[in-house]
Amino acid sequence: MCQALLEIMEPEIEKIKRDEAQKGHIYGAISMCRDLGLSDDVILKSLQEKYHLSWKEAEKYLQADS
Repeated sequence: MCQALLEIMEPEIEKIKRDEAQKGHIYGAISMCRDLGLSDDVILKSLQEKYHLSWKEAEKYLQADS
């Protein structure tokens, strides 16, 4: 029964792992951009382009990292 449940949940678990890994990459990118002295507007635009985020999504990451 446990094995069957794991097989059913595996796609969702993998999606969660990918999402968490991407969050780590995004926060790392924000940190590096700030270390380079880039403005928040430049960082937001870069996040949108690199990670295909909306302005609002990118802004949430940027504010959470502050």
